[in-house]
Amino acid sequence: MILIVSESTDYSTSAVISWINFLKPSAEIIRINYTDKISALSITNASIKFTFQRWNNEAIEVDFSNITSYWYRRGKFDFDKAFLNPFFQKQLYKYEQDELKSIATYLHYTLKKIKSLNSYLNVAPNKLMVNNLAESFGLITTEYIITTEKKSLLNFAAEKAGVVTKGIDESIFLEIDEDAINGYTEKLVAEDLNEYSDKIFPTLLQKQVDKKYELRIFYLDGVFYPMAIFSQRDEQTRVDFRRYNFKKENRCVPFKLPKSVQSKLRLLMNKLDLNCGSIDMIVNTNNEFVFLEVNPVGQFGMVSEPCNYFLEKKIAEFLLKQKVWKN
Repeated sequence: MILIVSESTDYSTSAVISWINFLKPSAEIIRINYTDKISALSITNASIKFTFQRWNNEAIEVDFSNITSYWYRRGKFDFDKAFLNPFFQKQLYKYEQDELKSIATYLHYTLKKIKSLNSYLNVAPNKLMVNNLAESFGLITTEYIITTEKKSLLNFAAEKAGVVTKGIDESIFLEIDEDAINGYTEKLVAEDLNEYSDKIFPTLLQKQVDKKYELRIFYLDGVFYPMAIFSQRDEQTRVDFRRYNFKKENRCVPFKLPKSVQSKLRLLMNKLDLNCGSIDMIVNTNNEFVFLEVNPVGQFGMVSEPCNYFLEKKIAEFLLKQKVWKN
């Protein structure tokens, strides 16, 4: 049995499942989406079983002894609200939540013993720590400052002659009524700071990289699948290619990553305990490879299709290789 934890709207998950069904029609697949809730549970020293309930009240049992491979794509294990009593004192309610969280963490920990792609336990590595690790393995990173002093931001912006700002953790996403606000990497000029007070919320500025092109690299089980994105030629996508120009899309082509860069990235991914993920880099005007970040659950369809990598098929083939779970 192949277990997949994902989100109901994730197209890439559905595409991988289609490939599994094509390659091995007899394969048993259980997909747990974020909206599905664990409604029953049994854990002993020798066995783990739980039942989750779908939105349509369909109940499905998962027996860990039957799992041959596991893919953590997105989402998390969530429990039925029946396990939580909101009328309890606030402290007791929190205690219940902490107990369920410990159980979920153990489930994720145990699934790492199975042949698996990634885990909920390392889905969101700290970007500052990743940046520091990348430097320790010899990768070039961008100069940056995080400060609460407006004056320091102004000085940094003046010194670097071109800076950008973005989230320290993740890009912000806000839903307001029927509108949505996405956070992107934005170019910043000194005038943008005029209305701020001298003391500000901790803010990140990075030196803007003069790029020839960007790289989105999908990493799967030790192999790199790179794509070059010529985003610098379009004003709309120059700073952040995620501001897609659907009328005139960026040119995207397969790319050959130098072995020296592959070696450093592989060291980084091994240190982060990741065997799957999307890596963002920039090749600057001096032909240097500048590391930006790694996203364990980043989209890969945007790399697979333009480059004919058939990543969905490769993930399916990985999951079809069996390894029986033992506690």
